[in-house]
Amino acid sequence: MKYKLIFTFFCFFILTSCGFKLVQNTYDFSIVNINTSGDKNISYLVKNKLNFGSKEKVNQLEIEIFSEKLKTIKEKNIANEITKYEIKIVLNVKYRALPDGASNNFIISKYGDFDVTAEHLNTLNNEKKLVEVLVNKVIEEILFRISVKLNDL
Repeated sequence: MKYKLIFTFFCFFILTSCGFKLVQNTYDFSIVNINTSGDKNISYLVKNKLNFGSKEKVNQLEIEIFSEKLKTIKEKNIANEITKYEIKIVLNVKYRALPDGASNNFIISKYGDFDVTAEHLNTLNNEKKLVEVLVNKVIEEILFRISVKLNDL
């Protein structure tokens, strides 16, 4: 009994003082200019979400983004009616650091699917919500990749 009590106290002490801290989502760059082309809806969402922060940071970037949305049929039922669609969002991102002119590019793609409902309006809402979720994931990955590349320079 005594050993169990000491063991649980020791485990509790070790696990609570592990020094774990959450990573802050702060970026040491600012985006000066964003040029978008491709799918208008996705380009609009990406451009609005990337405009953040002040312009006084040391690393200033110019970004060009080509966006594409591919909608394909994922599932059909026995009556050959579509029950699920799959959406693939592909972004080709090119960025250039303004002070030194270093540039790089990468491609990001995200997948998702949504159900077809009996009402067409609900199906369109499902598609719109899925596109917003995928764009948010793509934005997080763009910011992460750019910050990693800039920290490597």
